[in-house]
Amino acid sequence: MAKRVNAGTPVEAFQRALESMPFMMVDFSAEWCGPCKQIAPHVDELSEQNPDLIFLQVDVDECPELTKAFRITAMPTFILFSGKSEVGRIMGADLAKLKGLVQRAASPAAPAQP
Repeated sequence: MAKRVNAGTPVEAFQRALESMPFMMVDFSAEWCGPCKQIAPHVDELSEQNPDLIFLQVDVDECPELTKAFRITAMPTFILFSGKSEVGRIMGADLAKLKGLVQRAASPAAPAQP
């Protein structure tokens, strides 16, 4: 299951956490977002199936500073980080694309895609 980022987490603290992990999947979502609710059980399932990949959930209403820093304009938005570098981004509740992004983290030797 994805870990929730605490409300008001400073961008600097979040970036330090990113540096400490080889890969991290961050789910920017909102409680009121229908597509976010629709894909949430699949995110939990992917998290359980991939214990070496850290999944974080950021509520855009509770963490506006992070939302702005990462230029989130739609929910859900999933960003895969390797250290502090963004290596993939998906806007929307597209399960097939999300699974592909998770697979990239599971196979880090794969070439990066734009």
